[in-house]
Amino acid sequence: MGIIKVLLILLGLPLVSPGASVLLQENFSGAKAADWTLTNSAQLTAATGIDAAGSGFLRLTSAQNNQVGFAFNNTAVPFGYGLDIQFRYSIWGGTGADGLALVLFDGSTTPNKGGAYGGSLGYAQRTGVAGLAGGVLGIGFDEFGNFANPTEGRQGGLGFIKNTVTIRGPGDGTANAKNIFDQFNYAYLTSSGALGSKDLMTSSRSNLVLSGDDDAVKFSKLSESQRELLVRAEEIRTKVKSSSSSEASAAQVAKLKAAEEYASSKDRDEIEKVTSEQKKLLDEADDIRESIYQKKLDQLSGNDKETLKKAEELRQEKGLSDGWSSKGTYTDANYREARILVDTSQIPHGHLPVTVILKVGQGAQAKTVINNFDAYKQVLAYYGNDPSRIPKTLKFGFTGSTGGSTNNHEIQGLRILSVDDAPGYETAVPEPPSVQQSLLAGGLLIGTYFVRRREQR
Repeated sequence: MGIIKVLLILLGLPLVSPGASVLLQENFSGAKAADWTLTNSAQLTAATGIDAAGSGFLRLTSAQNNQVGFAFNNTAVPFGYGLDIQFRYSIWGGTGADGLALVLFDGSTTPNKGGAYGGSLGYAQRTGVAGLAGGVLGIGFDEFGNFANPTEGRQGGLGFIKNTVTIRGPGDGTANAKNIFDQFNYAYLTSSGALGSKDLMTSSRSNLVLSGDDDAVKFSKLSESQRELLVRAEEIRTKVKSSSSSEASAAQVAKLKAAEEYASSKDRDEIEKVTSEQKKLLDEADDIRESIYQKKLDQLSGNDKETLKKAEELRQEKGLSDGWSSKGTYTDANYREARILVDTSQIPHGHLPVTVILKVGQGAQAKTVINNFDAYKQVLAYYGNDPSRIPKTLKFGFTGSTGGSTNNHEIQGLRILSVDDAPGYETAVPEPPSVQQSLLAGGLLIGTYFVRRREQR
């Protein structure tokens, strides 16, 4: 089994090809973001003094009225190899509007501003206000409820629905209802329908930040077999952990459930203010997990024990931190992460499947909110039913907007991989064990990772 497949299995997410290529990556935590252009209200919080360097976000809007923020990478990438897009988002601090969008637009264009404010999320048009030039898809995270609403000049939709992920189609950068082929600009394509009230918006920003990692440098110097050894060790430990609940007594299961329900319902700063009784519950739950976990480790086969032993010896030799801990089960309820799969490789076969997956809370299970929606017919119609008019390259960006109500709309961490091997691009290789541990505990999909240069063809 390929090392990329192993990592994705551990994450419990759909597999991508082991030959997946890195098309674009940026964590936005510093004062600069190479090749990114920020327009309107968009800013890097580490550059403007809101956050320290290394702990910043891309802020699309502040909690102020009638803002539009647009940030994009000016590097065009090939359209035809499929897209696996992952990022972390944070929507907080205001009165509940409007939303943000991941935008894919024609790689031959370079817009100088975003689309309309308010319910158009900086992607679609609004009466008298143009939409984003060259737009192909706008995948909106809409807390207020108007991105799917056919009002204010937007075309098509289900109506006013709060807390949705909604997709709108291509647009020509005007405020017009239709394009030259008599097709609606930025037409409504599909929506998740109403999600939970906390799936998009949170009470405050997540405390987790992206940063450098000494393990990253050390891990990048390991041989392929050494990396595979560490991944195999994590796979063994993960299986042990996932099967440990069957060893718990009824009383232990009840205590673990009570601790998990308490921790997952609180922000990190609230957890740190626990009463002595609550602290005792959390500590006892940790002790139960540790005891069962160690018992299951003792029951492993000789081969698995030898793998764990060799992995630990390698960590010690290379100065890598411990890649696993069964402790530390506190969760950050404000953590939000998205994974969007746009399989552009299927366009020659008459399909354009789009899937949107969210992770709501660190440690939470990923959930699919839009499943394999085929956008091909609508997109093809927009381009006059001529496949040759569909853009051959894409650029990527984020938009965000406010209106009469507000929120901070922020991004931290973006990784875009191809689904299929993209010649001339770098090949993804797995995160170091310390990062994998964070992933397995429900942490970043889009944290530190490495690339290996592919030969140009």
